[in-house]
Amino acid sequence: MASASSENFQYGYPTPGPQSPTGQDVMDHVYFVSNTEWKSIREVEQFDYVVIGTGPCGLAFVERILSHHPQSRILVLERGGYFLPEHFQNLPPAFASTIGGLSETFPWTLSRDTATGEYIKFQHGMVPFFGGRSILWSAWCPEPTDEEFIGWPTEVIQAARRYFDPAKKLMNVTPVGSCHHFFGKRKDDNISMSPVYAGLQRELAKSISDHLFKVPTLTRSMDAPLAVGITELKGIDFQKFATPGPFVDLVQLQEQKEQTKTGKRLKIVNNCIVEQIYHQDSRATALKTSRGVVNIGDAKLILAMGAVPPATLIANSFPDVPEVGKHLCSHLITAIVARIRVDNLDYGMLNDIELGAVYVAGVADKDHNKQFHVQLSAFHDTDPEANARFSFEYAPDVVATASRQQLETSKGYIVFVLACLGEMDVDNQKNHLTKNDAEVNQTTNMLLNLTTNDTDNLLWDVMDNSAFELLEKIISPEDGYGGNKPVQYWHGDADNGEWYEERPPIHQYRVPGTVHESSTLIIGNRDDEKSSVGLDYRPHGVENVYVTGGGLWPRSGSWNPTLTMVALAQDLADNLAGRLEDELDHKQCPK
Repeated sequence: MASASSENFQYGYPTPGPQSPTGQDVMDHVYFVSNTEWKSIREVEQFDYVVIGTGPCGLAFVERILSHHPQSRILVLERGGYFLPEHFQNLPPAFASTIGGLSETFPWTLSRDTATGEYIKFQHGMVPFFGGRSILWSAWCPEPTDEEFIGWPTEVIQAARRYFDPAKKLMNVTPVGSCHHFFGKRKDDNISMSPVYAGLQRELAKSISDHLFKVPTLTRSMDAPLAVGITELKGIDFQKFATPGPFVDLVQLQEQKEQTKTGKRLKIVNNCIVEQIYHQDSRATALKTSRGVVNIGDAKLILAMGAVPPATLIANSFPDVPEVGKHLCSHLITAIVARIRVDNLDYGMLNDIELGAVYVAGVADKDHNKQFHVQLSAFHDTDPEANARFSFEYAPDVVATASRQQLETSKGYIVFVLACLGEMDVDNQKNHLTKNDAEVNQTTNMLLNLTTNDTDNLLWDVMDNSAFELLEKIISPEDGYGGNKPVQYWHGDADNGEWYEERPPIHQYRVPGTVHESSTLIIGNRDDEKSSVGLDYRPHGVENVYVTGGGLWPRSGSWNPTLTMVALAQDLADNLAGRLEDELDHKQCPK
């Protein structure tokens, strides 16, 4: 039986005690750092590593270090509070409303050029809660090819390749075509089980692979690699990955090891915004936070909180680090919704509800200097109303999915949703993240500017046309049902539109917001004129600070970045774990 938080005040004796604890209070008492512990951390305790951020990079680094050295003393600082316990798609469909609004913050000032641009008008923000974007992401995790890594240092490519498998294992990355996910549907008080990713997935993936040559700009295709591996939870066979659960598991595991003297407790502090790194002689000595100053001591500081916050922190704390924020990149987005009659597709007998998810990569030039990809989702649903819950849970990307009206008006059809991502030009000198002297808050005093140039516009045109041709030349049959064109496109808003044979106007499928910001702290050799961070993940000229995440990208490519981010965070952890091993050996056996 669990007791109250104080031995002298339990079970309502001698007084009733606290009557209005918050969810954060409960989590702090059970898993995270309490106010009392925080005082001890600031005034007394020493750590081997201080990690800022609880997203995939933070988890990857911490998990890897503890797998080598459970005795490592690790402090994790998270700017936000506890919001969702896991990925929102693992929760009831009502949690779809958590996307956007107050769950997204923008720690920068957007430039006027961006806000008033023709196509790009904003950059998607950060998720300021425990787990970061992992609680709301789409979970696509493709592994880049050598050609897609063009422009990256050889050492970094090799490091990523060494850790792709451990990264996939950590996040349960599974190609949807290699597993059979099921849903239960009640009929006459009996539960019938049908595979969600089955015939439609198999036939769609094969059709695209066999006919990819018809669109020369498309280079490869594969079953969607999603971070959705089968979990240990009974009855759950398709669970999107998020970091809160694994972090809590690590806390519990380390507590058990501390009790047996085989490890140290992992300490996580929420609602703690890091505002500045204090340093002497290029060595970080302390952190200025919203909850007071934290002494770093001999700890190594790991920046694991996206691409913009680390650049902001470095720009404010180490102004001599070169090229910070000068090569800002991101991904352009196109979103297309189409449908084809089931009768027109030779996919065999399909179940009442089936989904498909295929990743298709492409290039706008033969040298792979302009890359894009298509995240293709397919929906066959004979009863969209009854199956709404299953579509929400199993859809590869609820943000880029078919709306209820689109599905309900498409019985007898397969609905296709194409989310297309294209890389912006890293050499566009107009794009930058620079100090904004008008803003006094050091966590938001950056000006973000993103605009397209001729290179971007060319790529966007090729990407859009390739996506339409993927539907019209590869997926659809040559002759339509009843002599009509095989493909119909949705025109209008998601919940208020009509189906037409003509392609929709450009303003309806080009999304005005970009995603996957990158290249704010480019990794490279010291003599690389664009680099801010060395091949050892340290900002140039800084001693004990290390950077993870998409800010390191020499160029963004088009592929979803999370798998590569996690792989490189694991590489960093192994590098530092080896150094810690050498330090411990030196202390035990001094010369």
